[in-house]
Amino acid sequence: MIRPNSWRFRVVLILALLLWLPLLAWAQTEVGKVLATRGEVTAMAADGQSRPLARGASLFQGDTVATGADSFVRIRFSDGGSLHLRAATRFAIAEYVFAEQGKRDVGRFDLVAGGFRAVTGAIGREDKAAYSVKTPVTTIGIRGTDHEGRYCNSDCNDLIDRGVPPPDDGLYNGTFEGETVIGGEGFGPGQYGYTNPDGVTIRLPEPPTILTADPLPDPADDSQYEGVGTDADGGPPGGDAPTDIEGGDQLLAEAGYFTIPDRERQVLALECPL
Repeated sequence: MIRPNSWRFRVVLILALLLWLPLLAWAQTEVGKVLATRGEVTAMAADGQSRPLARGASLFQGDTVATGADSFVRIRFSDGGSLHLRAATRFAIAEYVFAEQGKRDVGRFDLVAGGFRAVTGAIGREDKAAYSVKTPVTTIGIRGTDHEGRYCNSDCNDLIDRGVPPPDDGLYNGTFEGETVIGGEGFGPGQYGYTNPDGVTIRLPEPPTILTADPLPDPADDSQYEGVGTDADGGPPGGDAPTDIEGGDQLLAEAGYFTIPDRERQVLALECPL
C-alpha cells in the first residue's frame, strides 16, 4: 500500500492530475447549442454520463446525441454549421475544434444509426479534409455543402404506412448544395447515392424514397421550424422553456457564437460559391 504521506503517493497523484486535467478540458469544450427539439433527445458524454437535451442546452466534444421515436433535434455549431437529426438516430461529435489559437480546425462526426441533414459551416470551407461524417459502411467528405444521409441496418421500416418498403441495408445520401464525396464518387446538387454493407458506393438514377418520403427541413433555415417542436397543445414538451426556434439567434448571440449583425455576414459568406 502506498502511504498518503509518501513520495510515491505524491508522484502518483501528480501523474493522475496531469492525465485527468487535459481530459476534463477536452470534455468541457462547448461546440454547439440545441435550437429545437421534439420528443426524447439525450446526449451521452465521453465519460458515459447521459443527460436530456432541451432548447438552449450545450453540446460538447465527445457527446453522442440520440433521438427517440417521433423525435428530432436541431443543433447549431460554433462555426455556423447546422444539423438536424431524424428520429431513432445516434450521432457522435467525435472531434471538434474551431477557432482555438494554435490548433487546426476539425469537425469529425460519427453517424452510428439513423439519419441527418447538415449544412456545413466554417470548418471545411478552406481545408476540405477537416470535415467528415463516418458511418458504419463509409465516410462522407464534403466540398462545402448542404447534404443528408441515412443509414439503414434492418431498422428503416418507419415509412411502411406511407407505402415505402424497408430498403436494403446501407447508407443513402443526397446533396442539396455543394458536393459530397463518398467512396471516391462526387455527388452534386440533386444527386443521390447508396453505399452497401461492403462499402461499395453507386450513384442512384433517382432519389431514394427512404429519404424523399420523409424530407428533412433545412437546419439553417429558421422559417422551416416555425410551429415545430411543441406538443399538440402548443406548449413545449416536458418543460417551460420553448423548444421551437423563436429567439434562436439571441440564444446563440448570448453564448458568444456571434453578434446578430455578424451572423448576417457569416451566412452570406457561407452561401458564397467556393
